Amino acid sequence: MRRRNWILSAAGAAGTLVVGWCLMPARSRLGSPGAMLPTQGDVALNGWIKIAADGTVVLAMPRSEMGQGVHTALAMLAAEELDLPLERVRLEQAGADRIYGNVAMIVAGLPVHPSESEPGARTARLRAAEWIIGKIARELGIIATGGSSSVADAWQPVRLAAATARAQLLAAASARWQVPLEELSAHDGLVTSASGRTAHYGELAGAAAGVAPAEVRLKERSQWRLIGRPARRSDSAAKVDGSAQYSADMRPAGLLFAAVCQSPILGATAISIDANEALALPGVHRLVAFDAMGGASAGFAVVGISTWHALRGVAAVKAQWQPGAAAAPDTRRIASALDTALDQNEGHVFYERGDTAKAQAKAARLISASYSAPYLAHATMEPTNCTARVHDGRVDIWAPTQVPQIARAIAAKVAGVDIDRVQLHLPFLGGGFGRRLEVDFVAQAVRVAMACEGRPVQLMASREEDMAHDFYRPMQVARLHAGVDADGTVSSLHIKSAGDAINPRWMERSMPALSLPVDMADKATAEGLYDLPYAIANQRMVHLATRMGVPVGFWRSVGHSHNAFFPKPLSTNWQARPARTRSPCAARC
Repeated sequence: MRRRNWILSAAGAAGTLVVGWCLMPARSRLGSPGAMLPTQGDVALNGWIKIAADGTVVLAMPRSEMGQGVHTALAMLAAEELDLPLERVRLEQAGADRIYGNVAMIVAGLPVHPSESEPGARTARLRAAEWIIGKIARELGIIATGGSSSVADAWQPVRLAAATARAQLLAAASARWQVPLEELSAHDGLVTSASGRTAHYGELAGAAAGVAPAEVRLKERSQWRLIGRPARRSDSAAKVDGSAQYSADMRPAGLLFAAVCQSPILGATAISIDANEALALPGVHRLVAFDAMGGASAGFAVVGISTWHALRGVAAVKAQWQPGAAAAPDTRRIASALDTALDQNEGHVFYERGDTAKAQAKAARLISASYSAPYLAHATMEPTNCTARVHDGRVDIWAPTQVPQIARAIAAKVAGVDIDRVQLHLPFLGGGFGRRLEVDFVAQAVRVAMACEGRPVQLMASREEDMAHDFYRPMQVARLHAGVDADGTVSSLHIKSAGDAINPRWMERSMPALSLPVDMADKATAEGLYDLPYAIANQRMVHLATRMGVPVGFWRSVGHSHNAFFPKPLSTNWQARPARTRSPCAARC
């Protein structure tokens, strides 16, 4: 009995701790100055903001620039709160601190219908869910660029960090000049007193670093001078004149080049690789075989003095492949399996309103349609590539990635070193669209670099390899049933879809310690169907998560790309009630 009471008491205490943790505010994302990379002459005021000696503001940048303008947008937030011109903000690649984790992206994954998230309609249950998921996301600290979330996530922490730095600078000037804070103002990178005395931020940074401001206020909307107004993108000039550096442009000293070749059948392995002809070609150095890693298939890479030499070497290799235990995926078989799944399984109900069965029983006309969408590759302008160097127990990678910490983690795993021995250099991305959320190319580059005796290697996939070994938008099928009343009103809409859930597959590859259930309610796959903003009285939106054996991933706009606009109806069936005629509205539906 004593043991049982102890267990109950411990369980109760744990429950109290969990509830207490949930009720507490999320930990601050301001961060300590130590989170910023140490640079001679710069003074860090918090985890986001440093001040250079000339008064330039240095902003930690945890998001990848892949054409969406995030480098400019986040810099605008800092410049606004610090009251200085946008061109006076310099960017620095953020470190690995969890303050840079993308909380907004994870919270946005909650499968919430638009009617529940509109102002005035937000329930206590939704607010509680967002609160708890946000706290968990803050602790996970997953640094990622995706889900159109970069500005939404940075909106509060970057502005608060800049406003805090501004308050510290004003307080430092107040103490140095012995004047009240009310007599000081900040404008264009200068602190000015009522008497006209001025100092730029660099002159005050050292003193400001030791100041804890009494009050920090974000600017009111009426005070904004940059936010919401057109601004010249910080990367435009470099991208126009060709000086912008992408991952494929990296040229560290002693660079070798590698072309990759993966198994032509998913799940297959090489049973023989004859590289004699390839290695006899001028400019070809070696062949490096690798197992399946990072979610990609097994294969090999040929290393040479240029990408052209490496590609010639790959073409000369004679390889035989052994299919895996599972049958090779086949498009027709998958389409049939998805269609069968709709017949046999119910799936997860993402949204339900009214009673679609009753409404359809009373409808003057029923309309049924079946749709399908194929697998699609990302086809980014810059093919998958990564430059890696493994030397003296350290790894350097130059990678176009949307997930820098996951890229570092897999590089460390492949090389057998601690993650703090991996240095990631993050250039511009030549398109992302979700493909750079994967790290297969990082794993392969590091594996090849390990065989190259300390020399850096740039591994590049040909366009054919890039397309044939992507993490595709899932194949999806859906059935729609609508009930139309005699006056042409659509009174019910029942949609059921089937396709692979994306989040569980991605988590298995990228963060196996946090793997998700196979049949989880995956918003990424079902969005664009369950969250349609239609004011139809009776709705039922169901998605069935499947696993078809083809590697799937996040594709730009994710579920919306197929769910909101299915490209090809497989069939349409009109069921007219006796003595009824098809209405124009019904025809449009």
